[in-house]
Amino acid sequence: MSGTDLLLHGFAGTGRSWDAVIQAAGDPQWRPNAPDLPGHGNADGAPAGGIPGIAASLADAYRPTGTLAGYSMGGRITLQMALDHPGCAEWLVLVSMSPGIEDPGERARRREADDELAARFEQMAPEEVADLWLSRPLFAADPQDAQELAREQILACEPEGLARALRALGPGEMEPLWDRLPELELPVTIVAGERDVRYREMAERMAALIPGAEVVVIPGAGHALPREAPGELAALLAPAAG
Repeated sequence: MSGTDLLLHGFAGTGRSWDAVIQAAGDPQWRPNAPDLPGHGNADGAPAGGIPGIAASLADAYRPTGTLAGYSMGGRITLQMALDHPGCAEWLVLVSMSPGIEDPGERARRREADDELAARFEQMAPEEVADLWLSRPLFAADPQDAQELAREQILACEPEGLARALRALGPGEMEPLWDRLPELELPVTIVAGERDVRYREMAERMAALIPGAEVVVIPGAGHALPREAPGELAALLAPAAG
């Protein structure tokens, strides 16, 4: 495959979250776009229009024509982009992500919890935000080097920006996309870590709904694959550059 590739990071990361993957590829010709998303890193402004709005603005700004890949929150955005803007890429790679919370009551509870967490962020220093976020069960068992990379990314973000992003782009705010998965007509690869049982099972369920989708499980890894398994992701993604 060829074309312009776009890689989107997860919540509390920045575009540099993909640096280790790009470096592991060892291909100077592979230069994907990896922007900071609203509320993160050096990105200006607040998230507007929720996930559909961000997906539309990114599709217009970057016009990807090759690989469209996203991790966690970035995966939700790339899925929305592929559904709302057919033909915007040749290949969709969804990493450690969910198409949304189906049950309205559960979604409302998640929205409330995220709002409470965002309010806590607004009262914290960046170091405190990092401590709180990385103590979550999703990341608590990550290797030390992955934890250190995550902390570096969080410290590159303003707590107020993360709070805005969590309120606008969190799973509780997302309209679930499960019913739209059969609409996807481009090749789709869904990636999950072996230790990330919930998302691994979700990947299999998603693949059953997407025509021709492939599931890749990375042995020994958890949720934070760009940090834990950059070499494995590079081996998967970099061939698309050639």
